[in-house]
Amino acid sequence: MFTKRLLLLTNHRLLSMIWKNGKALDCQIFPLTEEGRLAFSRHVAALPGVPAYLLTDLVEEDFRNDIIPHVIQRDRRAILERKLSQIYRSTHYRLGIVQGREPDGRRDDRVLYTAITNPELIRPWIELLLELGAPLAGIYSAPLLSGELLKALKITSEHTLLTSVETGGGLRQSYFHRGEIKFSRLTPVSEISNEELPVFIADEVGKTWQYLDSLRYFTRADTLNVCILAHASHHADISGVAPTILQLQYQMIDIGEAAARIGLKENLPGSDSTPIFLHLLGTRPSRGQFAGREETHGMRIWRARASLYAASAVVLATSALWSGFSTYLTLGKDNEMQRIEESARQLAQQYQVSMNARPRSPIGAAVMRDSVTLYDALVQKSPSITRSLREISHVLDRFPNIRVQQIVWGLTSDANSLLGYTPIAASDNSPLRSSRIETATPTSPPRIGGDNTLVDSYQTTIIEADIYPFNGDYRAALREIEQFVDALKTLQGAQISTLMRPVDLTSNATLSGRSANTPAPSQARFAVKLTTEPAKP
Repeated sequence: MFTKRLLLLTNHRLLSMIWKNGKALDCQIFPLTEEGRLAFSRHVAALPGVPAYLLTDLVEEDFRNDIIPHVIQRDRRAILERKLSQIYRSTHYRLGIVQGREPDGRRDDRVLYTAITNPELIRPWIELLLELGAPLAGIYSAPLLSGELLKALKITSEHTLLTSVETGGGLRQSYFHRGEIKFSRLTPVSEISNEELPVFIADEVGKTWQYLDSLRYFTRADTLNVCILAHASHHADISGVAPTILQLQYQMIDIGEAAARIGLKENLPGSDSTPIFLHLLGTRPSRGQFAGREETHGMRIWRARASLYAASAVVLATSALWSGFSTYLTLGKDNEMQRIEESARQLAQQYQVSMNARPRSPIGAAVMRDSVTLYDALVQKSPSITRSLREISHVLDRFPNIRVQQIVWGLTSDANSLLGYTPIAASDNSPLRSSRIETATPTSPPRIGGDNTLVDSYQTTIIEADIYPFNGDYRAALREIEQFVDALKTLQGAQISTLMRPVDLTSNATLSGRSANTPAPSQARFAVKLTTEPAKP
């Protein structure tokens, strides 16, 4: 957490301290005189770049409650500015806070207007800060900051009057309705003794109750919870003189316990709550503040500069870490390369020793090279039979009456080659036979190119099958064979030709038959040839 300058301005004095890591340092008090301003100038000039947070605890702070229509944010801001300029024309230290919405009706917005009605109490100190180059973070209100104390103490009463004593300021009483501040009153007093404190608090609480009752903030059935922040040693005396009113319920809060609740580790010997409010200012300043954009311009520049410094530090640290990591990786790679080179030298020596110890091979290097080339071309780089058979199998699944007898597959550079195909002998009990003389086509092996790949290699597949069961209906058998051939033609790049049918009805075929009383044949044999063109490079 960065260093801050915390200022507390009352009607009697200005308190200044340097706040760092939750601790107050160099605490000084300045009177509201010309000499006090000169001393304050020297005090600020010693550390001019420390951001200043000004907390006001003045009698001249006004509070008014209002209800405005619920509109969009831009229109709401315009309404608040117009209202503030109408109510507080003589000061620009003014603020409008939207606290919530009404539960019934149009659900209008509840608004609290507050302002410092005497700006001359603040202006000389702000001008000194700006003149000395001290960035101003904001001008905060002690009554608004009381709401943060109420949250820290976890006081949830519907009607609450928070009472505290600030040395050099006076007795501050702030009224909250369901956690929202509605009114605050300061009874100024510069010094008060411990003996006079209980009676003083009791009298002022009674006056505040009469004022709130006249404003009709609550009904007769409501109870006002008066929370008095004081040292434990004063609780009994304050309770003894507190006014006995049926609608007042007193709750004594130990100032030491309150300090612990907000994280203040100092030991507070008396009932002065000034350290508590300054600690709240340093750790959790209230949402609203009175300073304008011109007065807080230096703080925006300070935040931008701090962000740039932080980003630069992050980049520098990241660069340093990356540089160290890269150096570590480089050293590791160098060591690894040395180990690899040493291992390679040892393997080379072992290889040379092994080669020298082996007997000389009777097969020449050229023969070995050609054998490897042939292996790469025919085995590793040749088309696979698996894909061809898988595609044919998918087609056969659609023809359950076709029973495969044999499949001949091979690679050849001649698209007309039959790969030495020999038909399986069929039975001679068919009543109808046909035959013709075929001219044998020699098989041409595939050729190997210069890059060890097959050149113009056709995949040739010959399928010999029969129709089963077959009842002698040649017309139906030929129709199913034609459908099977058409299905094979749908395969990519395939050329289909029929080598054999159950009966050949072409013009160059010889047709013979027997009488119709001959028993029906048991099979209708046919053969087709599937040729796939070579893939283009």
